[in-house]
Amino acid sequence: MGLLDSYPRPPELPVLKKQLPMKTEHRRIVQERLAAEGLLKPVEASEGHGGIVEAGGKFIEYLTGKSPGDILKGLLDSSVPVDSSVPDDSLDRDRVKRTLAEMETGAYKNKNIWNHKKTSAWGEHQIASALASDVLKNIPGNDPKDKDFKKYVGDFILEGRARVNAYKKNPNNVPKYFKGGAAGRIAASRHNTHYPRLVDLAIEEKIRIIKARGGDVNDPREIAKAWYGSTSKEENEKYSRKFMKLWGKK
Repeated sequence: MGLLDSYPRPPELPVLKKQLPMKTEHRRIVQERLAAEGLLKPVEASEGHGGIVEAGGKFIEYLTGKSPGDILKGLLDSSVPVDSSVPDDSLDRDRVKRTLAEMETGAYKNKNIWNHKKTSAWGEHQIASALASDVLKNIPGNDPKDKDFKKYVGDFILEGRARVNAYKKNPNNVPKYFKGGAAGRIAASRHNTHYPRLVDLAIEEKIRIIKARGGDVNDPREIAKAWYGSTSKEENEKYSRKFMKLWGKK
């Protein structure tokens, strides 16, 4: 059995979600043990690595299943590239979606509607324009595949704002397509194509906020309170209690 077979893969090294710094002590141990097997080579400072020791391709492929290059530089210099599609928590997102849908539109046969309040919230999970706007701002990169989705989210935001403005302008004469229970003006085919992804990203946005403030993202009550998003703590708690009653049934 060779060294690579016996040496356990450290927790920082699998493909993860974010850019995680490699601990200095761990880097030193990895370098020393690989040097003993002749799997390391020095890199000149003039190459932009400051003379840091670089691992051979065999080791990098063992750790990541990918070829060397940028992965290698990140591994032995500052960070490990990671996969943003893999959650770093144990929250059951599908269960969250089912419970939110039941909370928001469970009483309605047609769920692709405006609510009966004068807000911008639309759809099975009642996503408001402000939340959709946060989602749009945090879609990474400029992948051409995202063009239609971004256009949909932009239209979703504008439609919600238009509804709020319509109620402010003349609450007694709001267009039928903006009234509670109406489906709005965006084509159903576009909703069917893009809304599921919008929901997923909206939930991830709430998870990001919870993590940023040090909350427990694995606690569904935190998700419920963040989703409701009232300025009233009491109202958020009330929503959370109702949410948890349904959570047990989903």
